[in-house]
Amino acid sequence: MDGVFPTSPPRASRSFVGRRNVLEWCRTISHQDTRSMAITPDDIIGTWHLVDTYTENADGSRTPNQGPSPKGILIYTADGSMAAITRSAVRDFPSTPEANDADRARMFDTYLSYAGRWSLDGDTVTHHTEHALDENWVGTDRKRTIDHQGDRMVLKGLAGDGVSMATIVWECAPSDGS
Repeated sequence: MDGVFPTSPPRASRSFVGRRNVLEWCRTISHQDTRSMAITPDDIIGTWHLVDTYTENADGSRTPNQGPSPKGILIYTADGSMAAITRSAVRDFPSTPEANDADRARMFDTYLSYAGRWSLDGDTVTHHTEHALDENWVGTDRKRTIDHQGDRMVLKGLAGDGVSMATIVWECAPSDGS
């Protein structure tokens, strides 16, 4: 394989168990210019960890969407299923086992989760939402352009205001569970 890079992870590594070769694949593709390659399902299938999420404002400034060092996971499966969970790294939890309305609202505002099906059209992935923490998302499509940057995947789509650009940066998850 001298000078030849794989364009997709080894088929056996796509399951949630036994994904030893995925980390090697992520490291291999990080040394090539993936921006010139067409996005394929094999490029996104797997588990991704959240690196950053922010809104690019019209004036060029960035506003963090979930504060500094947000946490999250994004999973794409070969059968077309997907799930995303993100949360602020700084969350206030109730001091008692029974959360009051204000506590629940605060927890809701710092956590996002949804799942459904995904489809790929060129460099755009669409999440077809079937389940969500926010019921208003159920039955909606979330379209995002994909830009691969080595072992990172940057998803961009219009923010809720319809003007600003929401950016979500994901990193290929190591297969050793770390």
